[in-house]
Amino acid sequence: MMLVTGRHPDRCKTKERAVPMTSRRKLRLTLPALTLLGLGACSPTIDNHGHRFDADMAGAIIPGVTSKQEVAQLMGSPSALATFEDDQWYYVAQKTERKSFYQAEITDQQVLAITFGQDGLVTEVERADLAQAEDITPVADVTPTSGNELSLAQQLLGNIGRFNSDSKPRDRAPPFWDKRGGRRGGV
Repeated sequence: MMLVTGRHPDRCKTKERAVPMTSRRKLRLTLPALTLLGLGACSPTIDNHGHRFDADMAGAIIPGVTSKQEVAQLMGSPSALATFEDDQWYYVAQKTERKSFYQAEITDQQVLAITFGQDGLVTEVERADLAQAEDITPVADVTPTSGNELSLAQQLLGNIGRFNSDSKPRDRAPPFWDKRGGRRGGV
């Protein structure tokens, strides 16, 4: 680009200079970059939770042959145990996807349930996936507790007058404790 100086084009001197970046040109460069950045932010974040096991590992567990120790060596410690007894082990693997700030969605889930008999050998191996999962709704009830429910004012004002005005501290030892520092009754 040529820069023309002076008033009369006949007697003008020309100088070369760098072309300034116009706002349109800046927009043409930054708009595709921002679009790519925005699209990259919309891609989901994938997380894997729990055990990673494959069909070969589950196939190596044979009912009536494989023991608890062998399952522990092969699969590691279970994700969960049965509630009241340790005769059923659960291995859980989950894959979740989170898009930006939305709640994570479970896209894949595998559960391997291994049941043991009294002799410590595997009696049953069950597999379940996400298609067999069921949604549950937690109960919103609150378990009542014994005692009084005091308001903030009752809590703050309830201690007025309860303090002892004596100058010497009260003995706070339990009733079975001797004043000499030992238990009563020779023990």
